Amino acid sequence: MEPDKPSSELGKKKIRKFDESQKDVSDVIIVVRSFKFYVLKKYLASQSSFFKSLFIENRSVSNKREIALPGIDPDDFHYFLEVLYGESAIDDSNLEEVLFLADKLDSPIAKRKCEEFLLEKSKKTLEEKQQLAIISTMRYMQVKCLNNYLGFFVHCNPIAPSDKWSIQTKLEWTVVGANQNDAIITFDYCYEESEGCGSNNFLEWEKMEKEYLVDGNLPVEAKVTIIKTTGFEKQKIRKFDESQKEVSDVILVVKDTKFCVSKMCLASQSAFFKSLFVGNTTFFHNPAITLPGIDPDDFHYFLEVLYGESAIYDSTVEGVLFLADMMDSPTAKRRCEEFLLKESKKTFKTKSQITSRYLLDNWNSTCAISNANLKIKQFVLKHSFQKVTSLSMVVKRDYNHLDFYIYCEPIAPSDKWSIQTKLELKVVSRNQNHVIKTLDYCYEKSEGRGFLNFLEWEKMEKEYMVDGNLTVEAKVTIIETTGLGKKKIREFDESQKDVSDVNLVVRNTKFYASKSHLADRSIFFKALFFGKSSESKESEVILNGVDPNDFQYFLEVLYGESDIDDSTVEGILMVADKYETPMVVRKCTDFLLNSSKKSLNKKLDLAVNYNLEELKEERVSEYNTIAVGNLQKSNKSFFGKLFQR
Repeated sequence: MEPDKPSSELGKKKIRKFDESQKDVSDVIIVVRSFKFYVLKKYLASQSSFFKSLFIENRSVSNKREIALPGIDPDDFHYFLEVLYGESAIDDSNLEEVLFLADKLDSPIAKRKCEEFLLEKSKKTLEEKQQLAIISTMRYMQVKCLNNYLGFFVHCNPIAPSDKWSIQTKLEWTVVGANQNDAIITFDYCYEESEGCGSNNFLEWEKMEKEYLVDGNLPVEAKVTIIKTTGFEKQKIRKFDESQKEVSDVILVVKDTKFCVSKMCLASQSAFFKSLFVGNTTFFHNPAITLPGIDPDDFHYFLEVLYGESAIYDSTVEGVLFLADMMDSPTAKRRCEEFLLKESKKTFKTKSQITSRYLLDNWNSTCAISNANLKIKQFVLKHSFQKVTSLSMVVKRDYNHLDFYIYCEPIAPSDKWSIQTKLELKVVSRNQNHVIKTLDYCYEKSEGRGFLNFLEWEKMEKEYMVDGNLTVEAKVTIIETTGLGKKKIREFDESQKDVSDVNLVVRNTKFYASKSHLADRSIFFKALFFGKSSESKESEVILNGVDPNDFQYFLEVLYGESDIDDSTVEGILMVADKYETPMVVRKCTDFLLNSSKKSLNKKLDLAVNYNLEELKEERVSEYNTIAVGNLQKSNKSFFGKLFQR
C-alpha cells in the first residue's frame, strides 16, 4: 500500500507524495508500520529537534538508509510531513493528529501552523479548541480538585518570549451560582515565568457540588486585565541560532548576536550576499563574518523574510525595508512594498514617506497599458476640460489651434516594446456636428501622438464650448502589442548562473535554474534530470512548444512567488500540465476558485481542458444557484463541456 493513498475512501486527500517516486531526491526512508516515506535528513533536521538529534547527533542512526518510527499512524505522519514541506495540509479532520506529532517530534514550525489554523480557520467549537489548546500546552484556565477544595488558576505560557519578560495583570475569578450567588476572588499579579496563578482553596468541594453544580456542569469565568508587559517585542518566527549550525555553512555576527545561515540561500536573494559569498575567496571560506551598523532584531526579521516567512508587520516593515535596500534584496523589498500597499495600517503620509525614501516603484504608479494579450482591445477616454486656456496632458492650445493627442507611457516595459493602435479622436459638438479624426500608429517609445492642429481655436470657442467646458473623446483600439508582458518578479537570467546547475532554453530565452528544485516538484523534470535520458548529464536543455513568458511565470510560481493573476493563469496552467507539476496546478486551481474574475464559462473551459476536478465541482455548484431562466440559456453548452471528458 502506497503511503500517499488514504487508508479509506473517506480519508483526506494527500497533497504531496513521499513514496518511491521520490527516491532520487531523498536520502533516508522512514518506515511507519508498513509504509515507507522517502525524505531528506537535513530538511527534517531543520524543522524538528527530534529529527535533528536522530540524523545529525546520533551517529549510530544517521548513516542508516531506513529508520522505523513506532507508535505513529501512517496517515497522520503523511499530513505532518506535508506541513513540514510547506503544504497547506491542516484542516479540522487532521488538526489534532498533526498537533500530536508536532509535539511528539518537537517541531515548533508545525505546531505554530496548527495554532494559526486553530485561531483563524478552524470551525471547531470553543470547547474543542480549548481542549486542543490544553493538550498542546497553550493553557489559559484550569479548575481542579485539591484536598476537598476547588482550585482555580489562570496559566500564563507566552510563546517564545525574550529571556526576561513580565506581564502585570489584574485577575478576577468567578464561579457562577445558580441563584446569582457568584463566588468571586480578585487580586493583582505580575507573571515573570510560565506558571499558573490562582487559589488552591477557591471553594469547598462539597459546597461547590451542592450550590454551583448544574446538571453536572460548573460554569466558571476568568477575567484577565493586562496592565503592562515587558520583553514582548514582535515574536520571532524562525531560529537562526546555534541550533541551526548543522544545517548552515556560515555564521553572520551582528553586534553580539550570531545568525547561522546558508550562503547559497542568501546569495540567490541578495546582490550584496552574492558578491560576498560567490567569487570572493576572502569571505567564501570564512566561517564567521561580522556585519557592522545593523540592528540584530531588524536583521532577524529580514532573514525571516528571505527564508519565506510572513515576518512583515507595521512594527517591522521599516527595519526590513532598510536592510532590503542596503543589501540589495529585490525579494524582501517587493514583499515590503506589497505589505504597504495591501495590509499596512500606517497613515497615507507615513507610507508615502517610506516609499519615497526607498524609491518603491509601484506606489505612485498610474493606470497604463501592461497586458500583452494579443486580442483586440478597445476603450474610450472621455473628459470634460474646464477653462480651456490652461489645458494639460492631451488637449492644449497651440497658438490659434487646439492640439489633441494620446500620450502612451507603459509601466515597466522591456527594452523593446510596441503597441500597434488605431486612434479615433473626437471633439463633441452641442449640435451633433462632431469633429472626428482617425490615425493608425505604432507606439515604440513613451510619447504623445495625435493632431497638432486638430481644430481652430476660435471655431472651437464658438461652436464646441459649452459654459466654458469642452467635451472630448478618444477611442483607442489596440491591435497588437509586443514586449509588454506582466512585470517579472524574479530573474532567471545569467545573474543566477552562479546559484544554478542547468540552463533551460525556451525559444531564444535562457532560464538558469536548479535541477533538484525542479525535479522535486515536477515529474517531467525528475525523469529528465535524474532518469536515464541523455539530457540528465547536460548543463543546457532545450524545451520545445512553450512560450518564454508563460515559462517565466511558471518558474516564478515554482520558486514560491505569488505570481498568478487572470492574465497569466492560463499560460501557467498549460506549462504546469505539460511538465506534470501538481503543486503549480493546485495553486492555479486555488486562484481560479478564490480570486479569479474570469467568467464562469471560461473557468469551466480551463477545468475541462486540464481536468481540474475541484474546479468542475465548484462550477456545478455555482450553476445550481443560477435562476432557472438563466440556466436554460447556458445549460446545453455547460453540460456539454462538463461531460466531454
